[in-house]
Amino acid sequence: MTNAAFDEVAQDYDDRFSNQPITQHLRHHIHAKAAAYLPSEARILEVGCGTGVDAAHFAAQGHFVMATDPSTEMLQVARNRIGPDHGHFAIWNADAPPPQVLTEHGPYDMVFSNFGAVNCISDLGGFANRIAPLMRPSTVVFIVIINRWCLSEFILGLALMNRKNLTRRWRKHGAAKLEDGSTLAVQLPSVKDLTKAFSKDFELKETAPIGVFLPPSELYQSFQKRPKLLRIAYWLDQKIGRVWPFSKLGDHSLLVFQRTETCPAATRA
Repeated sequence: MTNAAFDEVAQDYDDRFSNQPITQHLRHHIHAKAAAYLPSEARILEVGCGTGVDAAHFAAQGHFVMATDPSTEMLQVARNRIGPDHGHFAIWNADAPPPQVLTEHGPYDMVFSNFGAVNCISDLGGFANRIAPLMRPSTVVFIVIINRWCLSEFILGLALMNRKNLTRRWRKHGAAKLEDGSTLAVQLPSVKDLTKAFSKDFELKETAPIGVFLPPSELYQSFQKRPKLLRIAYWLDQKIGRVWPFSKLGDHSLLVFQRTETCPAATRA
């Protein structure tokens, strides 16, 4: 994971992304999905918390959140949003061993990561090995990744004759465009790749598409200026977005991995 690119966009990241109506719509759906896996007063380790929108939601539901991010600027915005009484914060590059503070506040009932933070991790197998000992048995890793195959981006790329956007996800190693126009190196693993990376201590329990007919984030504002088009996209997502083959073609994909009983049990430090 990297911090420099997100340090540059931290202060206006919410205006550019988090506060957009499409983002809020998708977050509502993701939070509802996550709630089904959470006990009351759960302990959540968030990887790539960004400006703390998800952490603030979980804290408001009565959960404890250990919010981590490699970007010092993003983490500062998150601290200002949540406050010290509702969670704890730590700088963590998830390609490195977890700092001791993560163990001190565990074990966790969920490891949560939203909107492609996991795509910025270069060693996914190593990441899985690092988080497994921090978790209680039978708890889950709940991650939303940038999908490699995106129907809306393909259709819009054809319609706009944008060959660069049309093909940019076709390789496993690509680049994501941030809201300020800068780019960030990312991995685009398949479900099979992730299942293999997590196979030592986790079993895949669920996959779901996130935003099949909704546009990639750089086109959010364009769609939001066309309410009728946006309503059609929402309707299609609800009615057929979860039906094969559309279910494999979302802008993002949700994956839920359950920690197996064979992994050594985590205990409070």
